[in-house]
Amino acid sequence: MAIAAALKAGEDPSALLPRGYRGSQSGLSKQAAPDLIAKAPIGAELRLAIEPNDRRDKDEVRVNIDLPDGSTANLGYLPADEAFIRALERGWVRCWFAARRPTLRHELGAAIVFTAIHDP
Repeated sequence: MAIAAALKAGEDPSALLPRGYRGSQSGLSKQAAPDLIAKAPIGAELRLAIEPNDRRDKDEVRVNIDLPDGSTANLGYLPADEAFIRALERGWVRCWFAARRPTLRHELGAAIVFTAIHDP
């Protein structure tokens, strides 16, 4: 709840993380349609899933959001390294929709997520 409130207030939620967690904000690759991103509520908790690509690419992490009608939609992907994948497999990663930032490719706003990773 505190993370979502900080994101809605435009504050840095990293200070609210428990000891042993680190937070970061990042944009998504292969983003969803702009209208879906425009409707995503700031502070919404997102679900992450590992999605293997073809052999030339590294695994990517699918970023999903639960919609008010009970369905789930894909917002885009986070690139992942081995440490991120291991943390995700152990349940040590949480993610929230943090902001929309206009870019040349995404005039209505690109999706920005806040990710908290447990670093024991």
